[in-house]
Amino acid sequence: MHSAAGAGPADPRENAATTAKIANTRRMIAMQALWAFYTLSWLPDTPPGSQVLHRKRKGSA
Repeated sequence: MHSAAGAGPADPRENAATTAKIANTRRMIAMQALWAFYTLSWLPDTPPGSQVLHRKRKGSA
């Protein structure tokens, strides 16, 4: 009986802890997605930069 009574108040705390962990994981996933998006958005910018350098070399040559 004591275990059942103890499990009553403990369940909301465990649920809050799990929801907090889920929120933290979602935040981490969102941050990783944002970083991946920014890195992918920057990666295409670097080849045009090298192409511009090649174009300048071709223009000078």
